[in-house]
Amino acid sequence: MRCTAFIAISFGLAAFALLYGAHELWQVNIYIERQCLIKSYDPDNAGGKGFWRAYWKVQILNEQIKTKIDGEDSLRSYYTYFTKSGALEATEKKKINQIYTCYKYGMHPFDSSWYWYWRKPSKLLACFLLSISPVLLITGCILCNRRMTVEERGGLNQMELSQHLDAR
Repeated sequence: MRCTAFIAISFGLAAFALLYGAHELWQVNIYIERQCLIKSYDPDNAGGKGFWRAYWKVQILNEQIKTKIDGEDSLRSYYTYFTKSGALEATEKKKINQIYTCYKYGMHPFDSSWYWYWRKPSKLLACFLLSISPVLLITGCILCNRRMTVEERGGLNQMELSQHLDAR
């Protein structure tokens, strides 16, 4: 039973690493970098679903001459928080009337909505996740193969099982 759980976890993590790594790589290739001047901030109950998200009202600036590009825009935290105080703490890390680098990108390829974030997509994270995915997949295949081999032999008899456990 334990081996089955390891196989399922290995395949599940491989799928997650592959999907999230591909998603991160997509964001790395499309993001826009600008300077944002913070005008105000406020946590919001992300759609009333019990989670909180930090929001800032920002002025997007031209990167070369620090002039306003357009009116105020909203910038939201990449992460959600379980409490209002967690979201408020996140908003207060950025100071009003200060300029910070911000990034605009879509959350996934099938959504045409783009949002401003403080988090820059990471090529290193994307490469790490995409390279760990085959390792996890191969590990799952090896575990699955070993399990089938043991089952084909009729399983471990009691003496082999006790010797195996004593060897640990």
